[in-house]
Amino acid sequence: MIPYFAVFVALSLSSLLQLDRVIKYYKSLFLLLCFSVLAILAGVRSSSVGADYNNYRRFFEDFNGVSDGGIKQIFDFNGYFFEPAFAGLIVFSKSLSSSHVFFFVLVSALTAILMLVGLRRLTAYPLLSLLVFYSYDFFANFMVAIRFGVAVALTLFVLISIAKRMHWASLFLIFSASLFHTSALVLIIPFLTSFLNLGRRALSFGFLGTLVVGYLGLGKSIFSALLPSFIPRADSALAYISSSKYGETLGFFGLVNIKYIVLMFLTLAFWDRLIKRYRYFSVVALFLFWAVAFRVGLHDLGFIVGRVSALLGIVEIILVPWLCFSVLKSPLASWFLVLSYSFLHLLMILFVRGYTEYSAVIFSNF
Repeated sequence: MIPYFAVFVALSLSSLLQLDRVIKYYKSLFLLLCFSVLAILAGVRSSSVGADYNNYRRFFEDFNGVSDGGIKQIFDFNGYFFEPAFAGLIVFSKSLSSSHVFFFVLVSALTAILMLVGLRRLTAYPLLSLLVFYSYDFFANFMVAIRFGVAVALTLFVLISIAKRMHWASLFLIFSASLFHTSALVLIIPFLTSFLNLGRRALSFGFLGTLVVGYLGLGKSIFSALLPSFIPRADSALAYISSSKYGETLGFFGLVNIKYIVLMFLTLAFWDRLIKRYRYFSVVALFLFWAVAFRVGLHDLGFIVGRVSALLGIVEIILVPWLCFSVLKSPLASWFLVLSYSFLHLLMILFVRGYTEYSAVIFSNF
């Protein structure tokens, strides 16, 4: 686990240095260096790291390059359904190199670039947001479900476009993200509800309703009744929630659910302070609300809402530093609180969930 903690220390120190008035002007350089390290770390990992590694390697090997009919394969692939944008990325990578390692590095680099630009636009604390991201979401989005990681990175731009009332751009970005992972279609919900200009009172009532629905375990019934059959892969979604393998409940009082509930409560409690200080706060709060609504209210759907809530809940990495710097007066104390939050996350992902020891391809045969 040493490499994971070494990166955590490096990110922590970088985010601390950013608090200095002189060094903070170089935060873009720090961000670039940090994201480069994460992209390389994820890209050159060996097959023993990340549960989906061998699956993505097999998908990569199933496709050809552009000159060998790869474009045609994107649209008539006879195996497992694959989102066309990600399949196109495979074909592009295969045209440049037949190495699956090159492909993993390419995907990691793309995700890192999108995350870098998105965080620079969204928050004044991008390195602290990166620290929170690394402690939990990095392992799921860079190291396991890599196409989901691209969709998550695009979600940051969806949030920005919704906040700026760029409606057509929002729809285009939602569609683009769904071409990497179908679950991104859920972003249409915060897009549509953004027209209602929901404030603290409305979200508070919605939050209470979510807790009631979750406590009573009504999620599966509601989802089955409301899911339109014309939605892409609707039948697949219903199969997931009825499967004993994927449909097991996440638990109303699961650790992640409790975290979401606490974050939503704090968001509502410090609403006035946050909305005055941060430009994108109202949309971030809306995304968090829907993450809680899915994760907590529909917890009995299991795997499928875990994916959807993770996509919407990416705003956690932005909101946690905002909360810390709004509640505490001391920047150093705020940094330490973000650090502690991230460290607990890292311990959970490594030791409670038992994430794999890191190993790179340069130390193994491939």
